[in-house]
Amino acid sequence: MKVAFFAFDIFSPSDTAGFVHTIEITQKIASIVDLKLFVAPSFNRALNPFLWEERIEGLDINYARFTLWFKPYLIPFIPFNFLSYYLVYKKTKQFHPDIIHERFHSPNPFGYRISRKIDVPRILEVNSPYIEDEAYKNPLFQKIAEKDRKQQFEHADAIITQTETLKKIIAKATDVPIYVVPNGVNTKKFKPGDSSELRNKLGIPEDAVVITFSGSFRKWHGVHLIPKIAERLNKSHNNVYFLMTGSGQLLEKIKNSGMKNTIFLGSVNFSMLPAYLNISDICIAPFDASEFKYFENLGFWWNPLKLFEYLGMGKPVVSFDFDEVRKIVRNAGLLARPGDLNDFIEKLDYLIDNKKERDRLGNNARELALKEYDWEERAKETVKIYQKVL
Repeated sequence: MKVAFFAFDIFSPSDTAGFVHTIEITQKIASIVDLKLFVAPSFNRALNPFLWEERIEGLDINYARFTLWFKPYLIPFIPFNFLSYYLVYKKTKQFHPDIIHERFHSPNPFGYRISRKIDVPRILEVNSPYIEDEAYKNPLFQKIAEKDRKQQFEHADAIITQTETLKKIIAKATDVPIYVVPNGVNTKKFKPGDSSELRNKLGIPEDAVVITFSGSFRKWHGVHLIPKIAERLNKSHNNVYFLMTGSGQLLEKIKNSGMKNTIFLGSVNFSMLPAYLNISDICIAPFDASEFKYFENLGFWWNPLKLFEYLGMGKPVVSFDFDEVRKIVRNAGLLARPGDLNDFIEKLDYLIDNKKERDRLGNNARELALKEYDWEERAKETVKIYQKVL
């Protein structure tokens, strides 16, 4: 079987969750079938008009420079749409794929036009609805996105999405078959190990309990809640350290909040993330959906990659008890009532004082990741969907 994988919205290489998901799943799919990957070049690479192919992470990467966003600064790049379309079409046709797997992004008329032109089935991977989540504030842009999504769904033979909640949302907009394949983790990269040397290098005392947050410093990640969490815990414990990895619009505000015993690592190279997570005793994900009113009607549909990475490292997780979070964490963590920060802090407080419970939950986490969440399993699930469509 031959698969052309279109990820025109993914900048390569990068440390974003989208790139990690794309590169990990395509690596594993490529070990089962013949795969050709098309992505967008990262900014520095995009400036080189002669760079259209590269080998990254053991995969041959084909670049496409499509303007898929309503951003004024992208207007000078619009001419690349024509050249990109020609090259992607030519390479795809020469490859003779049995199926096209495309990550959904709106507006994007390119993928489905190519699939129609070469007459092969197309599976659309939809990880965000783009309309219901109010991604477009401008009414004109929203109308364009709605029309584009309708066309894309009409020209899909099947849809892959990450959660059952998102499947229900998408099902209201299309009648094509929808399959659920959640995120995963590379359990060979994300695995427990000795962290003593790195802990010493960062100046973390041997008896400290390290609580780690990894991710984007944005409101939906709940990072703005962490200073309140730290303040409460520091009053009852003198051995708690916070390790913060990632960047984003709230980083400076959090850094200036006066958190004690806190190490801000900023954006770390993805290859180093397992080493920093390994320092942790507890990993947190205080998702805050309170400002996203559409969740009240549609439900929490996110499938956060960080949770799978925490579990792969064999770390106990503390988060909020949203349905989709519960399905991932299961018996490998403690989940507080959504929006109840006191409950969240109490669960952290309990784990700080109970190393045996931390170890038990951590063992459950690693076992769960190995048994069900490895990207190899996700790739097998995806290839089965290809076979069903064909």
